[in-house]
Formats: sequence, C-alpha cells, structure tokens
Amino acid sequence: MKTALIVTFGFDEKFCYRAILRNEIKDGDRVILLTTGAVEKVERAYELVKRFVSTSYSNVSVELMEINPKNFVSGVARILKVLKELDNHRIIVNLSGGMRVLSLMVFSALTIADKDAKVEIELEDFSGVVELPKGIFTLPRILSKLSGEKLKLVEAVKNKEMEAMKLAEVLGKDVTTVRRHIYELERIGLIEVVSRKPLKVKASEIAELI
Repeated sequence: MKTALIVTFGFDEKFCYRAILRNEIKDGDRVILLTTGAVEKVERAYELVKRFVSTSYSNVSVELMEINPKNFVSGVARILKVLKELDNHRIIVNLSGGMRVLSLMVFSALTIADKDAKVEIELEDFSGVVELPKGIFTLPRILSKLSGEKLKLVEAVKNKEMEAMKLAEVLGKDVTTVRRHIYELERIGLIEVVSRKPLKVKASEIAELI
C-alpha cells in the first residue's frame, strides 16, 4: 500500500525532512504540504523539500496546497476532500509546522472523516515526537453508539485487569453476554485482552478518556 504523508507546513522545512525520513517514505508515495499562504518564505521551504525529495527518491510527488486560515469550515472541507481521495493509501499526518489554526482544521477533518491515520507532532524543542492514539478521532462516534451496559463494563476494568467470569459477577450478567461485549469492545479499541485462557481484559489507554 502506498503512503500519503500530510504535513502542516510553514517557513521551516526541517519538520518535513524529519517526517519523511522517520516514516520511511518510499518510491511511489505522496507528500502533501498544507499551508495557509504560499508567501516567499513558504515557497522557499517548499522548493527545498522538493529538491530533497527529488535527490533522494525517484518517484515521490510533493504537492503544496493552500488553505484559507480565515474560513475554518471551508478549510476543513478542503482537507476532507483530500482525505477522501486517499482511501487507498496509508495516511500519516504531521502537525508540527504552520499555523495553529491549520492543525486544528486537520484534526477536525480527521475526526469527521473517521480515518485510520497515524498522527504525530514533533515537540518544539526537538526532544521527541508525540503520536496521537488512533482512537482519539473515532471516540465521539463510538460513544454515541455505545450501550450503557458496555460502558459499565469499560468502567469496571479501568486501571485493573479482570477475568470475564469475575466481570459477569460484578455486572450481574451472563458470562456469554460479557464475552460478546468484550470482543466488540476489543474490536473498537476500548478493551485490551490480556489473556485468552482464561479470558482476562483491561481498559485500553483511550478508554481512560471516557
């Protein structure tokens, strides 16, 4: 599967270089730079990225897309359109550069699109890279559809591991029902299975936000 690296882009091309190398971009992939205005400094940084990519790879496209920072809804709509066009790609998003409003637009678009994307932010002091948990974008939609029974199950295993039999006792439910809930919650990323025999589970990291 080909990769599309989406980068919020400002005056500094170094964030983009590191994102390309860190995520092992290869021939046939795409690099999409989102900017709030192709002013001279942005154009210069864009040319440097293109030169870097052209000397390192034989077939990686680098595209610069302007987003109007003063119209939040239209900006999110444009980014959503880009995400929909990348259905057959592994999507990586780097939110390290550019205006803060641009990062918020991308975050909003990812939440609306319900995309399975890797999202990273490099810290300003270059001390590390923070990768956002994937479930953060799907959590609002998941919670809107989650039954009270399943929510109680998640609450019961926060900060602890429990076997399915014990969970059934705590919740006052048949163990077969509890097992079915566990597998559904595992599929959507709210429960992690510690062992299968006996079935023991714990809440996932993202479940701590519930």
